[in-house]
Amino acid sequence: MIQQLDIGVEAATRRARFSMARSLLFYLIVGVACAISAVYIYSLPPGGFGWVSLVVVAVLAGLCLWQVWQFGRDLQSEAGETRGVLARKWQRAELFIVWQSCFILVDRHVFKIDADVWVFLELEKPLVVRHFPRTMTVVSIEKVTSAVDTSAVDTSAVDTSA
Repeated sequence: MIQQLDIGVEAATRRARFSMARSLLFYLIVGVACAISAVYIYSLPPGGFGWVSLVVVAVLAGLCLWQVWQFGRDLQSEAGETRGVLARKWQRAELFIVWQSCFILVDRHVFKIDADVWVFLELEKPLVVRHFPRTMTVVSIEKVTSAVDTSAVDTSAVDTSA
């Protein structure tokens, strides 16, 4: 028997896709703004610190647009599953101390999850994590309460090529 910790799978998938679309839009705006800034800095005759600014802004634009690419690919793909034992769970502050983020480690995959789900998870218990393959956006987490083999991992939906 599998006990699901989230609302229905379809509603959770819609919520995850909306979250990815919102993140895609944010990274697209920041990436395009950085790319325009890099072109502007390059159009001026940069000297000294100008080259450092150009490199920093261009790298930031590249990283943001890479995230846009990954979110776009995940929006077009189906969610996969990772089965395994919860090896580790931890919290850390992001953006200095503004908010706390919760993470879990299942079968060598790190997932960022909501705190209301994180509280109920126990170490060394088998889980099924339904997620998108590239951004590791979690759709749902299920506790496995029966003697199901959790050593097998479905990696058919995970694309490891860059």
